[in-house]
Amino acid sequence: MQESEFSPEELVFLQSQGIRTSSVLDARGVKKADYGWVAKDHGCDFVYHNPCTYGHRLKTRAGHCIQCDTSKIAFQKRHGAPGYVYFAYSDTEGLCKVGQATDSFDRVDDLCKHSYAGASDWVLISHYFAEESGAEEFKVHSLLSPFMERRNYQKGGRQQLSREVFRCDKDVGLAIFDAVSQCEATKEAAAQRVEIAWLIDNPEERESVLSEIYASRATMLAEHEKTIADNIAYQHWLNDLLDD
Repeated sequence: MQESEFSPEELVFLQSQGIRTSSVLDARGVKKADYGWVAKDHGCDFVYHNPCTYGHRLKTRAGHCIQCDTSKIAFQKRHGAPGYVYFAYSDTEGLCKVGQATDSFDRVDDLCKHSYAGASDWVLISHYFAEESGAEEFKVHSLLSPFMERRNYQKGGRQQLSREVFRCDKDVGLAIFDAVSQCEATKEAAAQRVEIAWLIDNPEERESVLSEIYASRATMLAEHEKTIADNIAYQHWLNDLLDD
């Protein structure tokens, strides 16, 4: 957005937080369900949308008001950093590890070197690049959270607590991880198609193409989400079976 499109108060706020006006997407007229991925496609960390309860219009891509809660700014920037999201597994401990890194192979080597969570046989099973690696990692962690296992281990002579390992079947964990990565790929592909569709001059034809893109995107995401739900349910079933 251009500086002239913001109010004086908004400009002062943006400057005080070190946010460039070019990193704010003008999302007026865009559905709340869509402006997150539209902003991402345009390389914007924040959006300008309908006012919150207190009349603020500056928000994160997830819809949180950054004027009401400035902590959301750091959260957005941290989660918006590009990098790799990886899935590693330890056979000896039966644990899955999901994390983010600039180099997945070096990171897994480091896990073994420091016997992360008490395991020194971590193997990289899968990884993918994401423009928002922190956000992607958080999604997988949230889905696997029922199976999280806290582990104490030693690093540099000090006791550490691991919070990013999960006790679940390797195939189940990997299926959930892969489904999340497919969701990301689906959204990226749809965003590219939307950008091309907006070049269509005929309004009716453009709306028809956009509707098809949105419908296809929703269908594919629903399929990936079903895969995730089915595997989570299966892991709960396995856990109940073991408890019996």
